[in-house]
Amino acid sequence: MNQSLQYTLDYNDLMDSNPLQIYYDFATGEVIGGVGLIYNQLPAANTGLYSGYVLNATTEAQLFNNFLNPIGSGNMAESNIQISGGFNFNFNNMSVLMQYEQYGTDSCILLGSLDRFVINSIPAASGFNFGINSFGRPFFQHIDKGQDYICSTDINLAENNILSFAVSNGRVEISRYDYNRNSIETNSFNVNTNALINGSDIYIGGANNFYRSTDNQQPTVSGYLGSLLIFSKYLQPSTLYTIGSGLISSYNETPESSVVVGSRVTGYIKSPIYPTGITGYSVSYSSQNIDASGKHKIYSGSFSTSTIYEGQSYLTGELFGLDFAADYEGLLINPVTFDYNPTGTEPRDTLGLRDVSTDASVFTSSIIYSSPDISGLLTYQADEVTGFLDEATGYSNEPLYESVSGIIQGSSGISLNLAAIENHNYNYIYYFGDRIWLNIS
Repeated sequence: MNQSLQYTLDYNDLMDSNPLQIYYDFATGEVIGGVGLIYNQLPAANTGLYSGYVLNATTEAQLFNNFLNPIGSGNMAESNIQISGGFNFNFNNMSVLMQYEQYGTDSCILLGSLDRFVINSIPAASGFNFGINSFGRPFFQHIDKGQDYICSTDINLAENNILSFAVSNGRVEISRYDYNRNSIETNSFNVNTNALINGSDIYIGGANNFYRSTDNQQPTVSGYLGSLLIFSKYLQPSTLYTIGSGLISSYNETPESSVVVGSRVTGYIKSPIYPTGITGYSVSYSSQNIDASGKHKIYSGSFSTSTIYEGQSYLTGELFGLDFAADYEGLLINPVTFDYNPTGTEPRDTLGLRDVSTDASVFTSSIIYSSPDISGLLTYQADEVTGFLDEATGYSNEPLYESVSGIIQGSSGISLNLAAIENHNYNYIYYFGDRIWLNIS
């Protein structure tokens, strides 16, 4: 489907009622659907109707190699196209738009349905012919009350053209659209549109009645047809100009998108505020004053027999493994009588001790381990512990945010193909009544 064309139809609010009955696009080749058959194409209202028959293309090779040769458009010199009847639109209220490229100078029929017949011995006619005369100007032909009427315009054609004609309410308007100069050239004619009754068929490239052809199968056009659109209502030239731009344009579309444009507060989290201060103390080791003046000793001992004199003290006790219990005793040898007389002024003399002795079991201690006897005083200090106190002094509100999104609206439009409209410039001169094409590059 030609999206550019659909865009121009939407732009003119034509898609709801959609008066587009026939759309052939020879340039794309998308409508080719069988041997000698061209399908009606979207965005036409009903693509199941109005298939076109390429009359002289009896084989697929003829269709593609001849009719579509050489530039992908309909080569009307090869064959006419027949659109069968049963039309659900009226010939006296319709519009036709087409792309046409000519390379010959003979008069021709671009779209023809004119037919003559007799009813009860009375000559009658139906349909119309729309074509190009030998001066390269569009004309419209119809029959009214047995008389031929030809409405010939003063519109000159270039090599490439977008043309239209529209019929309604006693008038025929023929137009050529210049997209280089953004202009419309229109000729209008008063006609008896009541005489334009529907014919049984429409022919592209020929007609039932034309002085240069013997029948509707004989081609009359020396040129190419790019597109053909037939509408079931009258459309103004300005509307057809817009629609025609869709035939030589590219469609562009930017989809709608979402972007983050900011944020907003959706609520708050309420939290108590606790002051800070001293919550307690911790005790830590500070120093130690050491005194190593003494010795730390471990003793052991043994018993031996020694001579002890009376009045002499000696150590005695008991052993318990390496430990022991010892005490001093004094020796007193019991005399026969307990009579002690001082014998002199010396200590022994005063005591009256005798110079007698006996053997006694004496305990002797010994050092088995010795180390410095360390003693000292540990010094501690109190350290403050700080933190949050238990009693709240207030509350804080922390805001909650959510993102705010904005919408960048999508856009669509069409851009004219500059190379295509360049070919719509006039590139010929007249010389003694003949059109001479100029090769301008």
